[in-house]
Amino acid sequence: MAGFPEVMQESLSLICPHCGESFGLALDVSEGSAEFTVDCEVCCRPMLVCVRINDGEIEGVEVVEE
Repeated sequence: MAGFPEVMQESLSLICPHCGESFGLALDVSEGSAEFTVDCEVCCRPMLVCVRINDGEIEGVEVVEE
């Protein structure tokens, strides 16, 4: 559609640093690298997610306790 930016979504599997469970997360890789807080879908504790994105490709992910 004209006037709307293209959204390039990738799914990412994260492992919670608190409980060790994994869950999925959708990312818009067209936005570039990002750092954000997300709550674990299992234990509900927060974690900091740092995603390095270059040219629409995920180059690295770091997940740490918050």
